[in-house]
Amino acid sequence: MSGPIARKWTIDQLPLLPFADSLPLPCPRKRARRAPQLNPGPGGEALADEALSIVWESVEAPFPLLVADEVARLPRETFERLKALGLLRPGRIAKAVGCAACDLDHAEWVEPVSGPDGQPRFFIDCPEQGRVEVSRQRLQQWLVDFTPLARAIRESLGGAGPVEAVRPGRLWRLGRAALAGRWRELWMVREAPWARGPEVSRLIPKAGHPMIFFLGWPPPESLAALESEAVFNVRKVLQVRTSGFRLDRRAVERHLRVREAETVVETQLLCCCR
Repeated sequence: MSGPIARKWTIDQLPLLPFADSLPLPCPRKRARRAPQLNPGPGGEALADEALSIVWESVEAPFPLLVADEVARLPRETFERLKALGLLRPGRIAKAVGCAACDLDHAEWVEPVSGPDGQPRFFIDCPEQGRVEVSRQRLQQWLVDFTPLARAIRESLGGAGPVEAVRPGRLWRLGRAALAGRWRELWMVREAPWARGPEVSRLIPKAGHPMIFFLGWPPPESLAALESEAVFNVRKVLQVRTSGFRLDRRAVERHLRVREAETVVETQLLCCCR
């Protein structure tokens, strides 16, 4: 036996979730992006799972948000569940909106005007109906916030220290946790094909035995360069229930011990080859 042994890079995916192999619900399209068409009136865990599927669809979007028309197509229970979990929060008022006053498929810039009571009113110019008022509700945008996922990971693993957004919406430091006999630095990263410049995961220090939880498609090269002991897919390891999020700490520690044992065997084989 001769030559170096190639390091096998794997992404740990704990088989915990009953919906781990399911795909996000389809997003029907016509002329504009549509909200997922969910079954109305789900209850309990099914409602939580459907709400989270919207978050997974938003992971790789350049600007993860839902416009008012998309929110209006969601079952009310799902929308309220997303807000209760902290995954949806109010964003800015839209600067343009589709016209609902005519049969033409067009969008117009919104003109804010101060009303008699001092409150803003919003109008668009329709080529058929002229000046049309638009309610503030139709202009409200809702941001998809991934921070509650980061907090849930830290709390489930007993992390010490606050959750810090190193790059808002892209990279979070989750503190430190004692797992499988040693202290480890916890991180959550959101990489996407649309991102410009270096991958944000390159900002993760190599020291501190980092554990990385990724959203969306992982950047294998940059993560492999960290020689991290464990990289986990958030969608595969994090459960959402009626009471909130859950991550199985014991299952994570079992995976860490297995990885450490594999590293020891690889090191011994490498020494024997020299």
